[in-house]
Amino acid sequence: MKKVLMIGLMLVTGVFIVLAVFSGDKAERIRIGYLDDSLTGALLVLADLQDFFNAEKINVDITTYSSGNESLQDLDSGRLDMAAIPLTTLVYGGFGGGQYKIVAILGSSENANRIIANKNIATIGDLKGKRIAAEEGTASHFFLDTVLRRKGMTMQDITFVDAPIAELPQMFERGDIDAFATRVLLARRTKSILENSVVLRDPGAIEMFSALVVSDATIRERKEDIYAVLRGLLAAENFSRSYSSQAITIVSRAGNFDNSFVFDLWQFLDLRVRLSERLSDLLEERARWMLQAGIVENKQVPAFSSFVDASFLREIKPDAVSF
Repeated sequence: MKKVLMIGLMLVTGVFIVLAVFSGDKAERIRIGYLDDSLTGALLVLADLQDFFNAEKINVDITTYSSGNESLQDLDSGRLDMAAIPLTTLVYGGFGGGQYKIVAILGSSENANRIIANKNIATIGDLKGKRIAAEEGTASHFFLDTVLRRKGMTMQDITFVDAPIAELPQMFERGDIDAFATRVLLARRTKSILENSVVLRDPGAIEMFSALVVSDATIRERKEDIYAVLRGLLAAENFSRSYSSQAITIVSRAGNFDNSFVFDLWQFLDLRVRLSERLSDLLEERARWMLQAGIVENKQVPAFSSFVDASFLREIKPDAVSF
């Protein structure tokens, strides 16, 4: 009888141990989102696939998105703990009083956007009077507005069509629009479209940034996980600098992109985990653009400095912070 009771006690104890292990694993898991066609978020890919997060003893769930707006919505709703999101999208959400903080910039590029146009459009000047699409409030929208102004035009000189970025290629193929602004790698995925279109470039028109954004709830409840994620990203930064060819191959395979194409874009990338004093100016620049373009109804630019928490990165790598 005693033997039976002992075995029963051992089984019950074993069940509780297993449940505790699985419960603990789930509790420690941190959910991160990023745009799978944005090279400015490449450090997340490297940190995940090269096991730099595992080395920090954190379990990470990576979710990919085609739109920064979608990932920001999931961050706000609690489906994500943190995400790599373009600055322009963050400003758009900031006017609504988002419950999150920027803890680091992960990467930037001055050559991350394109305009895909019909073959009867040879130059940016030819966009005048045409139906041009972009997702409102995104970096692609900002890029479109900027390149038009650089050529002496405004958004009033085109018929602007607001649509989710993932739908733009299909709209273009159907003939619903004459051109659309998009991220370069997203355009690259639609090879059939590229074969029958013109790709318009304007390097330097805007600088695209990916920011690591953390929900306020995660900052309150999981500070050690934030430190661990940043350490993993810093390890990925060192790897990308020391083994750039290998890093390009890893990122290309992860996104199913041609290696030589990513290699050409890599030279425009600045993959550094940082918070610079320029950040406030960049946020305010995009905010003023949204106000002037009528994208948001607010009359004042929010105090975007309150959307930045430099304490985590400053503690780990002080020289990466000048904010």
